Amino acid sequence: MFQSRKIVWLFLLISSLCLASPDGGSSKFVVWSDLKEMEPLKAAWDFNFDNPGEVYRALNPIVFAINVNAEHGPVSLDPMENVVVSHGGEAVIWAKKNYEHFKDVIDRARRMHEMGVRFEVCNVVAQAHGFEADDYYDFINVVPTGSYALVYWGNKGYSVIPAGSTTPVRAINEHNKKYLGKKNLTMPSSGHSR
Repeated sequence: MFQSRKIVWLFLLISSLCLASPDGGSSKFVVWSDLKEMEPLKAAWDFNFDNPGEVYRALNPIVFAINVNAEHGPVSLDPMENVVVSHGGEAVIWAKKNYEHFKDVIDRARRMHEMGVRFEVCNVVAQAHGFEADDYYDFINVVPTGSYALVYWGNKGYSVIPAGSTTPVRAINEHNKKYLGKKNLTMPSSGHSR
């Protein structure tokens, strides 16, 4: 009996190998069938980078999401709702004094804002960087803390997308020191940027 089971298993194995496509088959493009009936999509993008230079690239998925939503739905008169919550070392980008260094990012973010994307900066990080609310552009809102804002948006039905780091980063580091304001504070040694 044991020998016949081995033969059956061997036959099944050989058969499956013979029937399998050598290239493994092909995937197919799929758009979920219930997407058109869903509520409008909403995303809160968690920006928490050590290096401010990463922000320009991090804006790409937001633009892609807006474009794909417009093409595939869910259908709505309003565009997909997006908010960027900046609460790491990258927050220096949003200060007016740093425009010349981050012109491409600021100009792109302003265009995105005109498309409906909100931008928020953590007040704790702003203060650590030496900035007050009026040091930022008019399309930036300064919020109590980044983590608090992400909880707020999550409770409002926004999906929180970890666009930056998934671990806390230092608010002040070798990538952003030269862009700090005059009133910067020293962050606690834990390095948390919340």
